[in-house]
Amino acid sequence: MFRFILSLTILLLTAPVGVVFAQTPLDQSKEAPQEKHSLQSLIDRALTQSELLKSSKLRTEEKRFSAQQAKAWQNPEIGISGGRKQSSPQDPQESTKSGLIYEASISQPFFFPGKQKLRGEIGNLEADIAQVKANEMELLIATDVMRLSYEYEIIQRKKDLAENRQKRFELIQTYLSGHVFASPQQRAERLIVERRVHNLATEALRFRAALKAAYEKLNLYVAWEKEATPQIEVPWLEGARELEKSAWSTLVQERNFNLLSQRLLVLSAEKENRLAKRQNIPDFSIFGSYAQEKAGDTEQFLTGGISFPIPIFNQNRGGIKSSARRIEAESALLRFNEQQLQSQLGQLYGEYQVARETVTHYPEVALATLENQLRDMEREFRKGRVNLITFLELDSEVGETYERTLDAQLNLLDKLLALSFLAGDRDFISRISEF
Repeated sequence: MFRFILSLTILLLTAPVGVVFAQTPLDQSKEAPQEKHSLQSLIDRALTQSELLKSSKLRTEEKRFSAQQAKAWQNPEIGISGGRKQSSPQDPQESTKSGLIYEASISQPFFFPGKQKLRGEIGNLEADIAQVKANEMELLIATDVMRLSYEYEIIQRKKDLAENRQKRFELIQTYLSGHVFASPQQRAERLIVERRVHNLATEALRFRAALKAAYEKLNLYVAWEKEATPQIEVPWLEGARELEKSAWSTLVQERNFNLLSQRLLVLSAEKENRLAKRQNIPDFSIFGSYAQEKAGDTEQFLTGGISFPIPIFNQNRGGIKSSARRIEAESALLRFNEQQLQSQLGQLYGEYQVARETVTHYPEVALATLENQLRDMEREFRKGRVNLITFLELDSEVGETYERTLDAQLNLLDKLLALSFLAGDRDFISRISEF
């Protein structure tokens, strides 16, 4: 009689278990979120208001203006002076003559031809590097928002699962506490249920804390003002798409941010070397002046000429050698980065293949299959052919499988995001549902 009552109780309590396999949150009694957010809307929101991205773009503009200034002419120099001249005559009988004297001069410094152009080109390369960094930051923010969105939704589902299991076993515990169990088997079953309730309560608390942390990390980018429990629509990854390693290898070579920046640094070093060689050739100034004296007869002076330093003591040999070594250093680093990225691509490609295959073992449709299997076991339990211990073990397996399914989604997403960032592929984000 006891077994029949216990079986009937478990059947009634476990009837709603199938809800945990739905894509929507498990606890249907909760108030629905105010708004559903798509991944693209969250990414657009983050990119629009990100101060970090704004800073990167402003740094690019800063470098552009600096490049323009590097090509600007130097300002002319103007000098004006005046005074009074007094001349003493050789003949003491003659009177002393005095009068005003003043002078005006102007000079225009010139860079040796080609120097300004090289400085401007070097400045433009620095601006190009800053633009690459800004593009990298933009993709980094987009991938972070996508990853955090998946993480938030996965933790939300795990939390709902733990809370529903906790409620179910609390009801079982309440029923068992009202009965006296004499046999060791029955006392063991009661202790197992008590431990299960305690563990699930701890697990639910852990997921609540993790959900709060995930919300705060995502909110750093999207800046929700009043929405504490958002609902996000994230595509289910099926692992159905193969990736061509050769195609991704080409993308990495052409669009990887690190390689793009390093290639620009090599070009900048080459132009610095050309500029260092021209530094040996002095810049010059063209000048002219006009002076007038009025001490007795009026005298006027008009002069002009050119001035430049003589490269005797400083021929910039050290600067030339230094810039040459920089070319070699930046080129060597570029070759290493190319080798390293190919190694990383091979590693990520292998990890993606494993993650993709793992996801195929945990398809979304399999959750419904697990639900049917659990109902079959419920019927067997009702008939007395499955005991409580077996049913508890089945519940544990269902919970573990559910979590493995979600973890497989996040693992595959991590590999996809790493590959897309390695290849500088922003278009991947809009195609996430294809994977």
